[in-house]
Amino acid sequence: ASGDCDFQVQTRRDSEGFAQFVLTSSTGFFPTLTSSFFYDEEKLVYDDIPWNLAVRIYPQQYPFSSFVTSSQNFTLNFYGVKNYLGNTLAEFEVTETISHASASQFLTGSNKRFYIGAERDDITGSLINKSDVRFARFMVWNSYLTNDEITKHSRNPKNYGLSSPYHNAFTYESEAISASYIPHADTLALNWEFDTLTN
Repeated sequence: ASGDCDFQVQTRRDSEGFAQFVLTSSTGFFPTLTSSFFYDEEKLVYDDIPWNLAVRIYPQQYPFSSFVTSSQNFTLNFYGVKNYLGNTLAEFEVTETISHASASQFLTGSNKRFYIGAERDDITGSLINKSDVRFARFMVWNSYLTNDEITKHSRNPKNYGLSSPYHNAFTYESEAISASYIPHADTLALNWEFDTLTN
């Protein structure tokens, strides 16, 4: 619909079957971010070793919010990491600057709907892009997770702990927000697990 601000995370394969990760928006609201193609054997996308992917939007002077700094720009960040037996086999991180208005419209000025798997028109309509991916978990956090935290989560899909779970998540926000103590651990807004699915 007009005014929607969406994004999708996809894999794309080249003519030889090698894949890259892509963050894109069907409405053009966000810029497109892409990883490189992964050709090395241990870095392949399709080899039954899971990747952990993250999309983050945060003020450029994070942890200070735009309310307490002169920065009016935000960072759109796309990060991925692949671990096996505690070793990081592959990793990528790409970023793009977005305006304060775009970030605010997406973060607080829009309703959210999420889907996993095939992309369909208006979530439940006709098929746009099919999916051949298996998922272990999908999470939405209302606070920033570091690369180190995301990497530790990738080592064990059951792990979604944080480095400082009891720190106030919004210390550097506006006075009205920072006055309330909200531990970082309480900012997990959505947690879908798929380990009990059989098909």
